[in-house]
Amino acid sequence: MKNLVKRAIRKQPAFCLLTSIVLLLAFSLPLGARESATPKFEKINVIMIGGRLIDVTYHLGFIPEAISACCSSYVGNEIKAQTHHIGCPGKLIQNQADKLEKISKKSGINQIFLEKNLKSCSVDNISKTISKVLNQTDNHYTIKYVDFSQGLESATRQVAKLLGCRENGETLIRSYRKKITGIKKELPQISRGKKVIIVHGIYQKTTGKTFLMVEAPGGYSDEFMLKPLGCVNVADVFKSEKTKTRHGRFMIRNLDALAEAQPDAIVMLGDAFAVQKAIEKNIKKNPNLFQKVPAIKKMAFYSLPAYTDFSIFEYPAVLKQWVEALAD
Repeated sequence: MKNLVKRAIRKQPAFCLLTSIVLLLAFSLPLGARESATPKFEKINVIMIGGRLIDVTYHLGFIPEAISACCSSYVGNEIKAQTHHIGCPGKLIQNQADKLEKISKKSGINQIFLEKNLKSCSVDNISKTISKVLNQTDNHYTIKYVDFSQGLESATRQVAKLLGCRENGETLIRSYRKKITGIKKELPQISRGKKVIIVHGIYQKTTGKTFLMVEAPGGYSDEFMLKPLGCVNVADVFKSEKTKTRHGRFMIRNLDALAEAQPDAIVMLGDAFAVQKAIEKNIKKNPNLFQKVPAIKKMAFYSLPAYTDFSIFEYPAVLKQWVEALAD
């Protein structure tokens, strides 16, 4: 057997060298460094309701037994893999209350942390549903509220107090504050009043079809990106009297209205390929767009991450990308 191994090694010296280097690098790291590569979280026997509340808890180093957030897609994969997701808060009121009861009984949960300022659901209705469902269980439970109306720092302190890690809360706040302060120093680089169109692309892999949605003024991107940067959303020119807006966006068939909107930049969310194909199609149909539309003339279209105020500690990184894209 040993002779077979020796012959295999002689035939594959490059492979062995590569393997040796990988092993050497791995084991030359201090033990603490190797362990810190995988962050550790403390599991807590609590049900948490509200995306921002869950995000603060995660960044403080804790993962709850069960969660309910308005959009599961906004909850990180690390959290999803270690917790039970019982649907959106609104569904707790409708048809998911049985999940709450089952998880509560199975895990012996007696605490529920509830975000007091949910943007899409009535907190009073959720509280009533929780009381109605859990009163049928044998577990004595308490509901504790976290108020986000006074801003992120206040909410972080509230959560840190509930979890018994006030010092970690202050460290997290200082880190966030430092990042935001650094980004604000870059804001003067952007011309006030810069006109922007935000287009969300959808690509169907099965059919190869593309669809476009435009973000209406007043949405998340306006509140957290364009307004702080002094930019203006000029999407209204794409709307007609019959246009229906859903979740802050509306469907469009083409980008013909770009000539009227005259955007200085086009921001692409979702599938950028779908938006790029639409721009290409419009240019082929109307080559004069190169001269008429500033964003196309300057090739100022950028694929950027969306922000919806759920993963709140990701905000500085997302804002920084928007700043870099829209800077003069």
